[in-house]
Amino acid sequence: MSRLTLTLFGSLTITLDGRPVTHLESDKVRGLLARLALEPERAFRRETLSALFWPEAAPERAAPNLRQALYALRQAIGDAYLLVTPQTVQFNAADAQVDVLTWRALLRETQTHHHRRRETCRFCLARLAQALDLYRGDLLAGFALNDCPEFEDWLTVERERLHIQALESLTLLANDAERRGDYPTAQAYLRRQLALEPWQEEAHRQLMRLLALEGRRAAALEQYELCRTTLADELGLAPTEATHALETQIRAGVMLPAILHLPPDLPAQLTSFVGRARELALLEECLTNPNTRLITLTGPGGVGKTRLALQIAAALADQFADGVAWASLSEARDETDLALAVAQALDLSLAGAQSLRAQLLHALRRDRREVLLVLDNFEQLLPAGAGLVLDILRTAPNLTLLVTSRERLNLQAEAVLPLDGLALTAEAGEVSEAARLFAERAGHARLGFAVAAEQQAAVADICRMLAGSPLGIELAAAWTGDLAPERIAAEIRGTLDFLASAQPDLPERHRSL
Repeated sequence: MSRLTLTLFGSLTITLDGRPVTHLESDKVRGLLARLALEPERAFRRETLSALFWPEAAPERAAPNLRQALYALRQAIGDAYLLVTPQTVQFNAADAQVDVLTWRALLRETQTHHHRRRETCRFCLARLAQALDLYRGDLLAGFALNDCPEFEDWLTVERERLHIQALESLTLLANDAERRGDYPTAQAYLRRQLALEPWQEEAHRQLMRLLALEGRRAAALEQYELCRTTLADELGLAPTEATHALETQIRAGVMLPAILHLPPDLPAQLTSFVGRARELALLEECLTNPNTRLITLTGPGGVGKTRLALQIAAALADQFADGVAWASLSEARDETDLALAVAQALDLSLAGAQSLRAQLLHALRRDRREVLLVLDNFEQLLPAGAGLVLDILRTAPNLTLLVTSRERLNLQAEAVLPLDGLALTAEAGEVSEAARLFAERAGHARLGFAVAAEQQAAVADICRMLAGSPLGIELAAAWTGDLAPERIAAEIRGTLDFLASAQPDLPERHRSL
C-alpha cells in the first residue's frame, strides 16, 4: 500500500510514497481531508460533514457535494485511508504519517511521563525538541474557507492551541539551554519564539541578556531597539520598566548575573567512566520518577557500585531542585555513625539531649529540600541501619536515596539493581565494555599503548577470567607498563594474588581482589 504523508504545519502538503499529490484543486476537498485526519478516532456523520462544508446548501444538495468530494479524495490518495459507510466517514491513520498527530503523541508522552519537573526532565525535553522539528508554521497557514464559518471556527481554535503549545515548548527548551550554558541554542529557540510572536517582550529581554553575557553588547542593544519598535508598531506600547532597566545596564557595561550550572559537590574522579549504558538508563528512569525513593545497587566488591553511583548522581544533579549529596560510609560501624554521616552530607545541625537518631529525624522533618542522597558502602551497617533508612524516608518526603551495598536492605520500599561484571561481548565490529576498560587503563599505565590485533584474544581472556570485574580489569591493566597482555593473562591463570597494587591513590579495599 502507498504511504500517505500529510504535512499540516505550515502550508498543506500531501504526498504518496514521497510524490506530491497535486490534483486536489478544491479547497473544500483539502479541508475535508485535514478535518478528518486531525480527528482519526472519530467517525463523522455524513450530515455533519455536509453541514460543515456546505452550510448554506439544503441537505439534499449538500449530500451529493460530499459524495463528489469523497470520490475526489479516493482518486487522489486511494481507498485505504478513508473508512466510508452509508452513514459515516472516518480517516484511517494506521499507515499514514500526519505531522500534527505525531506532535500530539510526543506532547502526550511528556504529560504522562513520571518526572520530578517537566522543565528539567531530559526525556520530556527531548520529546519537545522532536516535536518542534515538525512545527514549520501555524496549522494550515494561509488556508481558509470563508464560506464555512463552523470550519473556520474549528481551525482558529486548533491553530491557536498548537501555536500556544509551540511557544511553551520553545520557552522550556530556551530556559534549559540557558541553564546548561548553551547560549547559541537558547538564542535559536528564542528567535523562533519571536518569529511566531514578535511582540513577546520577555523573549526579547532574555535574548538581550544572553547576547550581553556573550560579550555582544552591540547586538544586545540592537535587540532592544527591535523590541521597542515592534511593541510600538504592533501594540502601540513602550517596553516595560524591566526591559528598559536591562537596556540601561547593558549600555552602561554592567556585568549581568548568569544562571550558572555549577558542578555537583561529589568526590572527584581521576579516570574516565566506561560502559554501563543499560544500567545508567535504568537508573535515570527510576530516579527521575518521584514514586521511586530508594534504589540499592548491589554486587560484590570491585564490581563498580560506587563508580556507577557517582556517574548517575553527577548526571542527575539538575533533576533535583536542591542537587545531590554524598555520604561515604566506609568507616561507619553503627547507627550513630550513619546518623552523623547523613547530617554532614546534608549540612544539617544536630543539637539537643535526644539521641543522634532523634536529632537527625527532627532536623529532617524541618528540612524541605529536594535532594538525591547517595549512601555509599552500606553493607557493614546491615541489618540495623535499614531501620534508620526507613525512618529517613518517612520523615523526609522530598529526599531520594541511592544506596550502594553488597547486600540489599530488604525494605519493601526498596528497588534493587544487582550489578555484574562489565559485558564481555559486543556487536560485530565493536569492542566489549570490559575490553574497552582494559584498553583505557592500559593506555594510562603506558602512554601510547594500544591493544594490537594479535593481543585482542589475550585481553578477552583476561576479562573473561576476571568475569568482567572492573576492579580486576583495572588491576590487570596496571601491569601493562611492565608486561604484555599475553604475560598478564598467564600470570592470572597462575593466581589472582598477582593482581595487587600499592598505588597510594587507591582505597585499601581496591588494592587487590
